Amino acid sequence: MFLFDIPLFGILIIDYGRGHILLIF
Repeated sequence: MFLFDIPLFGILIIDYGRGHILLIF
């Protein structure tokens, strides 16, 4: 399962099943 969650305040959370990638822009 590949999930993208992009809130309005500029944080991209990528959940790819084995962990999370958090990007702040």
